[in-house]
This record gives sequence, structure tokens and C-alpha cells, in this order.
Amino acid sequence: MLRRLVILLAVLLVLAGGALAGFWFYGRGLVAEGIAGWQQDWRALGGTADFTPPPVEGFPLRLSTRFLAPTLALPSGETWRGPPSVDAWAWLWSFQTVHFEAPGHHELELPAGRLVLDAETLDGSIAFGDMGPERLTLALTQATLANRDMAASLHADALALSVGPLVPQDGKDYAIAFDGDLKGFPLPDGNALGAQLLAPTIEHLHLAGTLKGPLALEAEPRAAAARWRDGGGVLELSQVELAWGDLALKGSGSLTLDEAFRPKGKLLFESAGLLALVERMDQAGLIDPEVAPALKTALKALAAGQDKTGRDLVTLPVTAQDGVLSLGIVPLGRLSPLF
Repeated sequence: MLRRLVILLAVLLVLAGGALAGFWFYGRGLVAEGIAGWQQDWRALGGTADFTPPPVEGFPLRLSTRFLAPTLALPSGETWRGPPSVDAWAWLWSFQTVHFEAPGHHELELPAGRLVLDAETLDGSIAFGDMGPERLTLALTQATLANRDMAASLHADALALSVGPLVPQDGKDYAIAFDGDLKGFPLPDGNALGAQLLAPTIEHLHLAGTLKGPLALEAEPRAAAARWRDGGGVLELSQVELAWGDLALKGSGSLTLDEAFRPKGKLLFESAGLLALVERMDQAGLIDPEVAPALKTALKALAAGQDKTGRDLVTLPVTAQDGVLSLGIVPLGRLSPLF
């Protein structure tokens, strides 16, 4: 009896292994055909897709490939030149999610200029659905983005981003959730005032929320913004967190655009260290002398004690209405149209 059971298990393992191997080789064929077909389609549209079709490896559980020094360009001229190697792979049981790793040197030619991105690590994933890419994740460490034409650069110790779904809900409106986390961001050159008032480096910035409404992706920016606004578009911010010097902010709220394309909405923040910042700004002459006394009085009235480091704790509503940015009932300044 035991001998028959052992034989049966052995047969089942052989069959399972054969099925797995067959499925892997079938998947490898699909991936190879997909890469070659995508490359041909890209070129047929007038773009550039320069790379040698790579072999597909990773047996038995992954379908993985490596692109050597790839270059992609749109017909309009925007170009990306990748690092010496870009690794991409998917689990055998999850074809539709492609993971990638592309650390090193990237070059981009865009309307904004010739950009160079260098990252110690760069990885992420793209989840595909019936309508194309549906979700994107990206993570970088020790990343520097430089604009060769403007001799300017930005650096971050770490950046993480997730966005999706990237397809409209019910075939009409979008509801794109996003979550971004930035750590160790030195202020760009020319921002000595920010460094003087707070610190030369923003320690942490976290933004999470959902962009809702119709998106006219092919329209020019002003027309797209008008359609989004008129269609009930709203930017919901579920988490806003900032740690910069002795200032800490946490908040949430929602924003849209008014008829003049100015920000409109309300956010509620919990702050630590804001009173001290306002005092420094007043001493530096950065606040209208007619506004400063009312602003300080309002903040002190909203204060609710101190944290363990001695910073004043203030909960404050910030509103954008009729082109005016206000803290509670105290107007802080005018808002300019975005377009």
C-alpha cells in the first residue's frame, strides 16, 4: 500500500513538473513575441526602439530578460537613453505585472531640456490590464536629476511613488490614487532664504490622495483643466506630511479650480513650529506689516499647547477662495491663475 502511494506521488510530481515546464516555455514564447512585436509597432509609428531582442530566462518560476543599453524615442523627438542594462521580469503566475530594475545613468531629451538622471537604485513595477498600463510603482535611492541646459540639479536620498489605476472608471472619469514619499531633499541653489528660515534640507515630504474627474489627455493644458473642472474634478489629499527643520505639518483636504483657473478648496493642518517660523518671517520683512499682527494673534488663539520639544502646536484651516489664500479668517495673499 505504501509503495503504491509513493509511486502515485512520484507520478503526480512528474506530471506537475512537466506542466510547469510546458507553461514556462509557452510563456517564454509569448514574452519574446511580445517584445519583438512591440519594437516593430513602435518603429512603424515613427519612433526609435534600439535594443537587441534579449533572451528570456528565469526557469522555472520567473520570466526574466535583460535589455542592454536601450534607447527609446517618440516620433516627436523626446528620447530616453537607458543605463548599460535594464532588467525586467514577471512571476510565471502573474504575467500582467512586470517588475524592473534600472540603476545607473539615464539621459532624457525633453522639451524642458536635456536631463540626466543618476540613481544608486531604481526599481519598480508596471501592472497591465486590458486597456494597457493600469498601475505604476517606482522607487529610487541617492538620485540626482540634472538639467544640462540650465546647469541646475535636484537630489533626493530616497523617492517612492505609486500611481493607479491609470484607466477611467466606467469608461469615463478617472480616480487615480497616488502615494509619494520623498526623503532627504536639499534645497536647490538660490534658496538661501528657505535654508535660513528652516533648514537647507527638507527631511521628509509625504503626499497621498486621489485625482478624480474627466481627463482630456490629448488636449492642450488649459482646455484639459477646464474639462476637468467643469466635469466635477477634484484633487483629494488624504495625507500631507512635511518635516523641514523645526517645522512639522500634517494635514488633509481637497482642491479644485475656480472659473479663473485659480486653486479653490480647503485643507486642515496640524502644525508644530509654525509660530516660530512666522516670527522669523516677520523679522525678515517677509510678511505684510498690516497682516503680521492679525496672523500672529490668530495662530496664538489656535495654539493648543506644546510638543515634547517645546514647539507650539497649532491646528489651522487653510482656504483658497475667490483668488485669496487665507489662514482661518486672515487673508495671506492673492492666488494667480494657473493658466
